[in-house]
Amino acid sequence: MFNGIVKNMDPVTRKLQTAARAVQHLDNWGKYLLDCVGLAGTDKVVYGFRDGTRFLVRAGTMDRYVLNEVWFRRCYLPEGFQIKKSDVVVDIGAHIGFFSVMAGQMAREGRVYSFEPNPDNFDLLGINLLMNNLGNVRPIHEAVTDRRGSIELFLSDKNTGGHSIYDYGDRTNRVVVSSTSLQDIVKQHQLDRIDFLKMDCEGAEYEIFRNIPPEVLRLVRKLSMECHYQGEGREPALIVGLLQRNGYVVTVKTDNHLAMIYAKQGEWN
Repeated sequence: MFNGIVKNMDPVTRKLQTAARAVQHLDNWGKYLLDCVGLAGTDKVVYGFRDGTRFLVRAGTMDRYVLNEVWFRRCYLPEGFQIKKSDVVVDIGAHIGFFSVMAGQMAREGRVYSFEPNPDNFDLLGINLLMNNLGNVRPIHEAVTDRRGSIELFLSDKNTGGHSIYDYGDRTNRVVVSSTSLQDIVKQHQLDRIDFLKMDCEGAEYEIFRNIPPEVLRLVRKLSMECHYQGEGREPALIVGLLQRNGYVVTVKTDNHLAMIYAKQGEWN
């Protein structure tokens, strides 16, 4: 079943709403606003939330943009996609831990498996998990693709969240990282379900879904993912169709060159 396509709000309104939410939730929101206008420098800074959550981020980078997506816009947790206290969560493309920390706080009696291939991001992911005392989140230094082994990761100089297994022509640096697949994750960690699967893996979503066994896919109860348009044969509609054929209710939210795909099995709320 397909629930339709939803357009995003206009950019100016979105930025104003995001800034207002940052002021509402951050103790040191002044540092955040300085970063918004390019006056925060390039050092690392700790953003402290009023509820005690803390994140070490790199000022002057795209870290703040990812923070906006996850915490202030709740892009991965629309209505009907809540994480429950005993859930098993898999975070593919964890960056420096914004979603993994949120998931770990919500699933206090559950488990979160947090996958991030970039070495610098992974180091900060570990720090942020420690800062928030989340022993139920397991950071794993691997890329997730369609197979276990190793793969080249092309590094973006401009976007700390834009590292990819694809060379888009502007990547001068690369690193070889370990890789795994969703079916190997299920097997290695003996998962009998994935209550919530979050994905932000810069194009690797097509590899992940290309050869996924139906019995593994059906273990996923809810899915929230960023999906990239990469030309013919690599379009969000392909993933939407696969999910529909396997009984998922799907909603797509479009925003320029990206689509957010939300899917859940009908019996799970």
